[in-house]
Amino acid sequence: MRKSKLIILFPNKFRKFDWQRFDLPQLEKNYDFEIEIHDLGSILYNKKKIFLGEPFKKAIQFENFFAWKKHFRKNISDNNNINIAVLNFVKVENFYSFLINLELKKSKFKILEFASLQHPAAPAINFNFSILLRKILIGLRNPKVVHHFLIFNFFKILSNFLELYPTYALKCGSDGFRSSFNKKKIKIVEFNAYDYSMFLNSKSHTTIRSDNEGDYALFLESAGPLFPGDNIFRGLKMKEIFSIENWFPPLNKFFDHLENLLKLKVKIAPHPRSNHLNKFPDYYGNREIISEKISIATKDAKVIISRNSAGLSFGAIYKKPIIMIISDELKSYDFQYEYSKNVANDLGVDLININEKFEKEKILRNLNFNQSKYSEYVKKYLTLRDDRKPNFEILNELINEKL
Repeated sequence: MRKSKLIILFPNKFRKFDWQRFDLPQLEKNYDFEIEIHDLGSILYNKKKIFLGEPFKKAIQFENFFAWKKHFRKNISDNNNINIAVLNFVKVENFYSFLINLELKKSKFKILEFASLQHPAAPAINFNFSILLRKILIGLRNPKVVHHFLIFNFFKILSNFLELYPTYALKCGSDGFRSSFNKKKIKIVEFNAYDYSMFLNSKSHTTIRSDNEGDYALFLESAGPLFPGDNIFRGLKMKEIFSIENWFPPLNKFFDHLENLLKLKVKIAPHPRSNHLNKFPDYYGNREIISEKISIATKDAKVIISRNSAGLSFGAIYKKPIIMIISDELKSYDFQYEYSKNVANDLGVDLININEKFEKEKILRNLNFNQSKYSEYVKKYLTLRDDRKPNFEILNELINEKL
């Protein structure tokens, strides 16, 4: 039987967190896959330290496109002896990402791509004069945003013209799937969102419990305002969205009220791209930054709190009360406000403004969540599969042509 090899093309710093959420340890251990990770951040963005977080030592980094191309083409010569597939996370959005995807098309390898958002879609903003003026002013203050927008759309059109599409589109749930893939000669495979597969894998270890002592509420940190997240690619300054000085004081005041009401400690689940130097930082009111996997920590939390983290999916999976928060500053940024409203509506919860007076009734209303809305959320954004197969099993079947 031919040995199987999976090449991961990743557009930024590949971390241990990514190794785990893509089911790669299970794929390597259970099916003896050879896994090769290509960290392409230096090529795509000319920055070697784009994302904070613990890097993964096995990832291969390349100084330039030509070094990567030479290495990648060596795999083509090995293709007769090894069954090779590529899991591609590199979207066509600039010159070098275009060249990489063009090289993939030439390779004739099986190309796999996650084609679902795995969370509610960004809202369609109804433009009016004030919103248009705001966008113009943001563009003037952040010229890199305009440059990114123009380059992104140019290469998007070019890639569609040249049909730089995957062989297999991995679909997670009924919503948020790239509709253009339905019209192409692409095989659509029902898959699981990363979080849902992590949940399935953790269920096989039912004795694992959180290391966190006592009852606690868990705050799922989103990118910003301390760390830039994806905004570093678009050139958007974080202060255009919200600021450290206007976020943390009302946030900690809200946590104080919540702890008094629910008799729970609030703990912080750090964003994967964060770099907190202190386990009990003063900007979170000396609250604990946990080091545990979010798939386990959310399971034992009594309440989940977040601005709009994708990790809210664990709240829906584990049927936990969810408290979604926003601030005056975030409300003034139309995209953030509309997106948060979309997520809250899908989950059937109230959106609570931390700058407004703390209302006990709103909090208690969110504790009595709608289980049917949670189940619907799982089907819309996480999975439509009924067999409860984790992603590593589906990947093995797909790559070895058992599907």
